Amino acid sequence: MTPAENTAQEVKLWDKPPFGNILLTENQRKVIKDKYLRDDPSVEHWLWNVAKNIALSELLYNPEIPRDQVFTGVRYSQEWIDSGNGETTELLLLHIGAKGYGDQDQNHRKFIQNLYKLLDTNPKAQEIVLKTATQYYDMLANFDFVPNSPTLMNAGRELQQLSACYVLPIEDSIEAWGELVKQTMIIHKTGGGTGFSGCRVRPRGDRVKSTKGVASGALSPISIINHATNEVKQGGTRRGANMGILPYWHPDVFDFIKFKTEDGKLENFNITVAVDKKFMEAVKNNQEVELLNPRTKEIAGKTNAKEMFDMICENAWKTGDPGMIWLDAINNSFSNPTPKLGQVESTNPCGEQPLLPYEACNLGSINLSKFVVMGKIDYARLGEIVKLATKFLDSVIDVNNFPIPEIEKLAKGNRRIGLGIMGWAETLALLNIPYDSQEALQKAEEVMSFINN
Repeated sequence: MTPAENTAQEVKLWDKPPFGNILLTENQRKVIKDKYLRDDPSVEHWLWNVAKNIALSELLYNPEIPRDQVFTGVRYSQEWIDSGNGETTELLLLHIGAKGYGDQDQNHRKFIQNLYKLLDTNPKAQEIVLKTATQYYDMLANFDFVPNSPTLMNAGRELQQLSACYVLPIEDSIEAWGELVKQTMIIHKTGGGTGFSGCRVRPRGDRVKSTKGVASGALSPISIINHATNEVKQGGTRRGANMGILPYWHPDVFDFIKFKTEDGKLENFNITVAVDKKFMEAVKNNQEVELLNPRTKEIAGKTNAKEMFDMICENAWKTGDPGMIWLDAINNSFSNPTPKLGQVESTNPCGEQPLLPYEACNLGSINLSKFVVMGKIDYARLGEIVKLATKFLDSVIDVNNFPIPEIEKLAKGNRRIGLGIMGWAETLALLNIPYDSQEALQKAEEVMSFINN
């Protein structure tokens, strides 16, 4: 067999999952087939393709892989940035100078094609990627860890957009709203969800100098985004999701609190009122708080904090919205690990991931029930999966086709990931611990302290 034939044989073997069939129920296979498989012939091939795709990131950091082959025909820039924590990070940015989404998408496709070409033709690249991909596949095939849906839907496929969570700023102009809607629709089309804050938007009835008219207020851009979301399905499989946040001091906050009282209105949004310690002290003492005009920074009025709090609670009871978020607590803690770069003003649609404007995050969960052995948690194996899952999520950032240049730069600089758990109720059952017990709370603290540390 010639070296070329031998290489071709290795590539053919490389396309096959490394071990046999994954044990699934009939219902599990049906759900996966309907939502994720597309052109993949089996669950095994699908997960193997995901594992290979994410493992391609190894080629970016190995000195034995020629960088010129990685970036042949690819427009990119190299930057070094300080995230504000004293450490510098090298950024390889692919979207700088792109002429719109179509241009940057083609550029990123060429980048991914180069990585796959190295995989097909370079024995060292194959060795590097195979080692990591096999580890990832073993973790995914055992369902020890599952990444967010965009990674499962898009890795190794046309879109290659792998993150679930984005936050975009709402600026105070009609022109900015138009650009915002375009960015949001691109993110939704590629499988992501978006969070927004109306904190910069002048209130309804405020002066508009350019038209001599009055402003429509902070609820307008949220309504526009809601309508646009109706028209786009995420990744071709699901409708987009959004989070809308407005601070308690905004003059439009009362209309915002009642935004979802009409059935079917704003169905593509969760909404949340941002509060702080000062507001809660005013609630406690039945005092007034000031309302501020974001445009002028001047006091626009005062209102009783307890009455506002009661209205929030009543509408949350009636409709499920709004929620509440304590942005001061977030920004004064490690929940904002880069405070020198800006303040957190919103979260992803589900609310678990606070992010800066133009920041992104990819999520994944460890299936904790897989680590219960003979009535005890196998912490040694759990520790191995925590490290491997963290590496997987970080590697996603390197091969991700971020929707807009601003997001790519901040995402690659800050490298935000979210590692959580699932299967908690099943875990407690296997441990013979009642779900509503003090022992369950202690076990939760024990497990998460281990994972975090």
